[in-house]
Amino acid sequence: MMRHYKMTGLKIQTGKPNENGDVEQRHHRLKRAVDQSLMLRNSRDFRSTNEYKEFLRALLVQLNAGRRDRLRSEMQYLRPLPERRLESDKRERVRVDSGSLIYVERNAYSVNSRLIGEKVEARLGSETIEVWYAGRNRHIIDWLVRKHGAFENYRCREELFPTSRFRMAWDTA
Repeated sequence: MMRHYKMTGLKIQTGKPNENGDVEQRHHRLKRAVDQSLMLRNSRDFRSTNEYKEFLRALLVQLNAGRRDRLRSEMQYLRPLPERRLESDKRERVRVDSGSLIYVERNAYSVNSRLIGEKVEARLGSETIEVWYAGRNRHIIDWLVRKHGAFENYRCREELFPTSRFRMAWDTA
């Protein structure tokens, strides 16, 4: 994003959070507003991720209502957004160890044993991790379904099913 707008980023000095005061203060106030809204709601539980996102969206509309005029006056100076969405996933090249595991962000993930010793690319999104080898996405669930018992008691099992077809394959196995 910085490259697109021909800007250069600056880093704050170690141990000097006050140099980033505007952002830190806004972040603090947003966290407080979310916390207070959850208390008023009388529950921190949501039926789905979409319900939580809608809760946050409504809160942000309310919090930003007083800034609309200032935003409108700034919009005339902003350049258009890029033609296509910018890559937001973090990419990490990792080697598959002898136990057919990869380690990404201090977490271990099982991959196909045929990849032992090979380097794969892990693409970390905000809510997903994709494992790529030789330019193809290798979804973890496909391998776990074939490993008898490897998937049975996995606590995040439901989140790993990329489609209902994988879920049906698991149910019939």
